[in-house]
Amino acid sequence: MLKRVMMVIVPLCGACYTYTPIRPTDAVVGASVRAHVTQETASRVAPLLGIPDVRDLTGTLIDNSAGTMIIEVPTVVQAGENNAVQTLFQRVTVRPGDLLGLESRTLDRTRTTLVIAAAATALVSVAVSALHGKQGIDTPPPNSGGGTETRVPLLHFHFW
Repeated sequence: MLKRVMMVIVPLCGACYTYTPIRPTDAVVGASVRAHVTQETASRVAPLLGIPDVRDLTGTLIDNSAGTMIIEVPTVVQAGENNAVQTLFQRVTVRPGDLLGLESRTLDRTRTTLVIAAAATALVSVAVSALHGKQGIDTPPPNSGGGTETRVPLLHFHFW
């Protein structure tokens, strides 16, 4: 049951945010944005970010003055020999001619409420099942005259 619930809830967590188209002049410094850029800009920026095709720049708006925007874009790089990854941030300048469209990332309260309600329902369901105290398959019913061994249950899992 828990596995099925998690398979539904985890993908919905990304659904808590939506991207709304905005005009570049309306973009607020510090906002989370996604900028759709021209192929020329993508080719110019790709070596900086280490990503082959960067048609959409997703990050934080650092500056929006004189028609030019600076967007701080996170990148992931391998750090060291133990395959650890590290997040670095690259600031990318986007000129007015480089921009095809701009979107602002906002929290979708309805979707977020639904995801939280589903998670709470799943948690309550699991807690009720665990507290209900049904006997497991390997535990004989009380006073059944079972074996001479004494078992102390440490964990109890119940899957529907």
